[in-house]
Amino acid sequence: ACSPEDAINLLMSPGAELFDPALVKVFVNTVGSVPVGTVVRLDSDEVGVVLSKPSQLSGSSMPVVKVIAGPDGQPVPPFLADLNERDPATQDYRRSIVETVAPSTYFEDIHDFTELL
Repeated sequence: ACSPEDAINLLMSPGAELFDPALVKVFVNTVGSVPVGTVVRLDSDEVGVVLSKPSQLSGSSMPVVKVIAGPDGQPVPPFLADLNERDPATQDYRRSIVETVAPSTYFEDIHDFTELL
């Protein structure tokens, strides 16, 4: 299986002459580089589900994630984390996506997964 991130990278790779570059750009701008519903690990070791893609209208460059597991991998009461949030002292992002995770790692039942969205 191919992760959403791998699929986007494949579409945008230099050897992807089969795809119209203008259509690829429109597609990526529409779905985002990490599509809504993707399970992700953050640099804080928390795990979350992408709830919204970045919005050019609001000026956001990062998505909003619903955090579902803490750094220890244990479930936490879900909460929203806006990945646009920055540390006031350093101006670094407080959280960033480091990788995508298979939903089956955290969800036994697809119903549990879809309820988060």
